[in-house]
Amino acid sequence: MLYPIISNATMEEQQKDAISVYESEIAGLGGERIEKMLEDARVYNEGLFKRNSGDKTQIKEYRELLNPIKGGMMGYIEIPKIDVKLPVFHGTKEQELEKGVGHIEGSSLPVGGANTHSLLAGHRGTPEAELFVRLGELEEGDLFTVKICGIESVYEVCAIHTIQPHDSRVLKIQQGRDLLSLITCTPYGINTHRLVVTGERKEAI
Repeated sequence: MLYPIISNATMEEQQKDAISVYESEIAGLGGERIEKMLEDARVYNEGLFKRNSGDKTQIKEYRELLNPIKGGMMGYIEIPKIDVKLPVFHGTKEQELEKGVGHIEGSSLPVGGANTHSLLAGHRGTPEAELFVRLGELEEGDLFTVKICGIESVYEVCAIHTIQPHDSRVLKIQQGRDLLSLITCTPYGINTHRLVVTGERKEAI
């Protein structure tokens, strides 16, 4: 009976440790190196937008970008309303989703900017961790933040959708907008659909 409580507490400590190590490593990097990583990510996003528009632009290898500590962790997300603070990893394989949130390859990297739409996916809770179990409590106007290479971006929830697993219409880049969507399975425990909570970037507050 105590296993879920103990395992969740253990996983939360591991997530906190991962974020602490990440922050420490980022603090030790020079400003020029951080700016180069961010600029490479922006260039990638621009190329991704052009490719989605039919251009043949070449883009860099995905996992080479925003990987400052070489462990696949690109940053972390905080959602104060539902008491979430989770590492964000490259990709959505089970090894990433067991530890935190996965960035969906093929979507914009979460560094902000016009013509971007980043997609972050997380489990609706596991026996070991709660993860996005409370994502359904978010409402339009709620705020969440993503911190990448020491740069914090604030997003305000502007839309909430429930979609079929293969329906990607609400996940597309929208010209001129800076969007980030949080995605998990729904209904809880049944998982036939996807809950998509989309935020639009705000100025720093």
